[in-house]
Amino acid sequence: GEVKIEASGITTDTVRQSYCAVKKEWKPEALFRILDDKSPERCMVFCNTKKMVDEITDALQERGFWGDKIHGDLKQELRMGVLEKFNKGILHILVCTDVAARGLDIQNVDLVVNYDVPDKEEYYVHRIGRSGRAGKPGESITIVTRPDRIRFRNVEIYIQKKIERMEIPSRAEVREKQITRFTESLLSSMETELLYDYEKMVEKLQAKGYSAKQIAAALLRQTLALEAADEERDGNDFRFDAPRRERGKERE
Repeated sequence: GEVKIEASGITTDTVRQSYCAVKKEWKPEALFRILDDKSPERCMVFCNTKKMVDEITDALQERGFWGDKIHGDLKQELRMGVLEKFNKGILHILVCTDVAARGLDIQNVDLVVNYDVPDKEEYYVHRIGRSGRAGKPGESITIVTRPDRIRFRNVEIYIQKKIERMEIPSRAEVREKQITRFTESLLSSMETELLYDYEKMVEKLQAKGYSAKQIAAALLRQTLALEAADEERDGNDFRFDAPRRERGKERE
């Protein structure tokens, strides 16, 4: 027979749940921003169809994310290979369908992203239950478009809990976080690691007439590869219910 999960309280305490309201065409960009902003060590991205898993995985790989996919059409050894890489931390993002994720042994996922609102409410519970490291709370973010609203409301009714809303961060906010994280790791490496050989390289470059500032900036650019924030799109532009920006004649 069927196993009935008691809904109340199953998702409440250990997983921080939120959602963002996004226009359909902005879903991929919303996902990229979330991943850049959160920088998860291990993230599972759930889609409702194999086709969407394929599309999202391609998009993530094109953007330079360390991610791969598992779904029902992939050979068993391929799936096991991807899983092993994910568990070892070589891959940071695993894109999958509900069917593919069933019964998998995956520990220590710090973020679950529901790229699609699940078709069945209990799938939501299974998905977000994947997140949470030993003793640490997990986090789940659901991307909701206008057509998803009723299904998403049904999820809230099922888990007997209001899910809090978050805004997609703007590109400037994402950059700020990336810079902070990078600076912190740079400072900690300056304290511990042996830098002698690297200092010699810097001296050689300085002898060629480059200043330490120029050398450092070039290395930072190479390492960080920040996206230009010029065509700044605020996270609010993504929202399907956002007030439309008045841009003079542009709308006509």
